[in-house]
Amino acid sequence: MSAQANLLQLYKDWRALTEDEREAIEEGDWRRVRVCQGAKAQLQPEIVRLTERTQSEWRQSGIDFALLEKQVRSAVNELIYLESRNGEFITEQRRLAQAEFEQLDQSVRNVAKIQKSYAPSAPMAWESYS
Repeated sequence: MSAQANLLQLYKDWRALTEDEREAIEEGDWRRVRVCQGAKAQLQPEIVRLTERTQSEWRQSGIDFALLEKQVRSAVNELIYLESRNGEFITEQRRLAQAEFEQLDQSVRNVAKIQKSYAPSAPMAWESYS
């Protein structure tokens, strides 16, 4: 298989991981998000290596760079969009978690106020009359 075909396959793998990551974000499965991000981090050096090999193959074969680069750029632009979208999903999940935290924090304060108003007052210290 040519370096270009391998490179395009890695981009497809990255896309699948990004889609899986999106699902994990929506489900709040942060362990799975970390696994997806780790797998993508492992793809990065291989993508760099294959990009260099692909460019070398293009030069050697005299293929029109513009046409092939358009294919690669299209795949990269799609990945950029998907990664950006995942970032927006994470931002939204963080906003929702913060709102839930604030609501729970307010509930704890309300319970403390109620508890304080119904709690018996401290007993008097009669020991001093002994």
